[in-house]
Amino acid sequence: MAASWTSCAEFRDEPCKIYKELFITKNLGEEWNYMTNYVFDFEWGQSAHAVAKHIIIPDERIFVTRNEDASGHQSDSKTNIWSTNIDLFVSNDFFKTADKILEQGNTLVKTP
Repeated sequence: MAASWTSCAEFRDEPCKIYKELFITKNLGEEWNYMTNYVFDFEWGQSAHAVAKHIIIPDERIFVTRNEDASGHQSDSKTNIWSTNIDLFVSNDFFKTADKILEQGNTLVKTP
């Protein structure tokens, strides 16, 4: 998984919008597939603790914090204060579908 900021060059026929997009690769970076936009934080759902405890978690599970209602420029989350517009989502299929699991869940801290 990797995130990338858009650039104004991508918006030739419309106003420039700078925001972070999330991508997934299944072949070590030869091809990248888009998952979602206006992303702030992201993390794999799998953990060593779950494996050690034999807890079954799909390999495709990811957690993402994002603003699903955003438009225009996205500010860098490191310089902003807590936002009530950023929510925590979980997906088991690389964001083909996703469930909002926590409103105002701005950031991820993954611990064992």
